[in-house]
Amino acid sequence: LKTVMATEEAASASCLRIADLGCGNERLRSALQAGLGQEFAYHGYDRRPQAPAVERLDLRRRVPRQHFDAVFCLGLLEYIPHVEPLARRLAGIGTNIIVSYVIADSKSGLTRYDRWARQWRHSYTRSQFEDIFRRAGLQCEASAEAENGETVLWAWRSRL
Repeated sequence: LKTVMATEEAASASCLRIADLGCGNERLRSALQAGLGQEFAYHGYDRRPQAPAVERLDLRRRVPRQHFDAVFCLGLLEYIPHVEPLARRLAGIGTNIIVSYVIADSKSGLTRYDRWARQWRHSYTRSQFEDIFRRAGLQCEASAEAENGETVLWAWRSRL
């Protein structure tokens, strides 16, 4: 019995815990299944869930209580009124935080009007956005541009 329990504990310890905040219909889940090559426990959250397994959560007010190996926020932060408090909360629940943001100083030429028409709440430059996450206690591990430089993806690591 002790051997079985030890094996189960080792298996659960090797299973990555992943949170997908603002996940909608869980599109990221299938991408992780196809490309991760490792067992993981996926937890999807959204203010307006679009799939049965997604837990309703308003990120403007709170984040999940448990700790995750990786927390994804893709296509979400443009809609959050106050990014800095959310970044601090993310630093407390995840070891690796992967976020995207459509930066205001990209070559695309999106105007403030364009951003407001999409119901985005702010217009951060890349530098301003990065400063928010650094102040939250996160360290940038990597970044990459997508969509002709309009969107930046960051991998942050919690120092907490």
